[in-house]
This record gives sequence, C-alpha cells and structure tokens, in this order.
Amino acid sequence: MNEKCPNCGQKYTLETGFYYGAMFLSYILTALMLFGMFVCFKFGLGLRVIHSCAIATIVVTILFIWIFRVSRSLWLSFFVKYDEKFVAK
Repeated sequence: MNEKCPNCGQKYTLETGFYYGAMFLSYILTALMLFGMFVCFKFGLGLRVIHSCAIATIVVTILFIWIFRVSRSLWLSFFVKYDEKFVAK
C-alpha cells in the first residue's frame, strides 16, 4: 500500500496501530463471503457439504489480498473525510 495518496497527499497511516480495526473488518468480510458462498453452493447448486466448504475456502484464499485491501480502504474511509476537489479527472 502506498504511503500517501498520489492525488491529495493524504497519509494512509494515521497513527501506529490504526489498521487493527481493518483486521477485524477483514475477518467479518471473509466470514460473510464464506457463509454466502457455502449457502449458494450447498443449496443453490446442490453440492455436498465438503465440496461446498472446499470451494468456498479456495475462493476466499485466492481473494485474501483483495479482501484485506478493501477492508483497509473501508476502515480508512470511516475516519477520513472525502473531498471531491482532489479527485483526479
């Protein structure tokens, strides 16, 4: 992750330990994704429980970096105000 925003110069690390909350947010997002995929695979496609769990786990493992980056972005957006004048055109 970059240290500062290339458009406005906002520091992404506001203080030491700032992203501990993002870790919990990542956990929640991962759990929701696993549960949602399991339900879709088990009841929507009729797969067995072991296959549903295995496929959902593989997909979440592949998407782990993306999930963690999204959770960091969400956590930062809770505390930093969006200002439209800095949006790149």
